[in-house]
Amino acid sequence: MGVELDLVTALARRVYPMTTVDIKRLVTSHYIRYWGVPKDIQRRAPINGIDLALLTFFDKDGGGVWLATNGISTHDWIGKGGRVFGMELCVYLKSAAAIDRGAWLLEMLFGYMLRHDCPLHVWETVAGGDLPKNGVPFDDVLILEPYDSDTGLGGQTTGWPKPFLLNQAVGLYASETELAISSGGKSVFDLLVKNNADERLPIDVARLAIL
Repeated sequence: MGVELDLVTALARRVYPMTTVDIKRLVTSHYIRYWGVPKDIQRRAPINGIDLALLTFFDKDGGGVWLATNGISTHDWIGKGGRVFGMELCVYLKSAAAIDRGAWLLEMLFGYMLRHDCPLHVWETVAGGDLPKNGVPFDDVLILEPYDSDTGLGGQTTGWPKPFLLNQAVGLYASETELAISSGGKSVFDLLVKNNADERLPIDVARLAIL
């Protein structure tokens, strides 16, 4: 299946090369399909020559905001088996007043990816030493599964020959990171959901550690 996908990707690009503008438009339209029209779009300074925009969407159900990147997927990320895919990141914020904090965190995660020239993998923890806090009340970050089962935000997008993944970043305390390393990030995430009323796990709200 991976070979077939790579072949389709190569043929599509030969027939209709995707520009960075094309990719960004597809990502934005993908977000709008599920979150509605963005309330704000911030264009950030280029990072290693890659332009990054941050889009803000109000969450009607939870009262907070989703902050998502647009631009990371203009870089080809290579997964297992040589599969090429596009990836963007998002965080959930309980308060719109914390948007600058969330934006800073997403930029730092993007910088981490570029420095190591690798995507962030599901259930991977990113140490706080690589991401200075800037007011975020957690020590480290956990990368969740792409949004595809409930919201449809992951998976194949129309008109784009490579899969698109949107992964949420949530905060961890140091003790939780140790548990994630020893028992797996999925185990920690299940405990977080079980012990917190807000399953969106906002990055700007301190909470009790699960251990």
